[in-house]
Amino acid sequence: MHLGLSLTQPGDILVTSFLGTHSYNALWGEMATLAGIGRKISGVVADGAVRDVKAILDNQFPVWAKSISSKTSSVEKIGGINVPAVCGGVLVNPGDIIVADDDGVVVVPLEQAEEVLQKAQKRAEREKEIKELLLQGKTPYEIFNMGIALEKNENLIINDKYDSMKV
Repeated sequence: MHLGLSLTQPGDILVTSFLGTHSYNALWGEMATLAGIGRKISGVVADGAVRDVKAILDNQFPVWAKSISSKTSSVEKIGGINVPAVCGGVLVNPGDIIVADDDGVVVVPLEQAEEVLQKAQKRAEREKEIKELLLQGKTPYEIFNMGIALEKNENLIINDKYDSMKV
């Protein structure tokens, strides 16, 4: 991880994978965070544990990790750098585009970037329309015409005789 960090360029996202019996040892912490800030990288995705969470949060440094551990790692075994790796069960190749937010991380293979961007833009426009309809009082049931699917469900039971609860 430390050698990989030293090879990063501004704007990079460092993707790390720590497998095996030491996968519960933290592979990222406060010192690495400060180095990441100094190198102006955009964040870290760790398929393993991190530590010093308060320091990471205080520095507002983006880190996505599998777990948190107070146990530090060692440099006994070194894997590969700038090679394909599996992170979170997903194959990540050097140069792939990493998109991450509060909901998680997505890996976009570089050769599919344009296609994925177009689909994402189309979806964002559709979601904007849906949000406007929801605010107008429509429900997902109406917007997505769910009645058709429910009509085909022979096991559906609808009891429209209920008492409203008063809050």
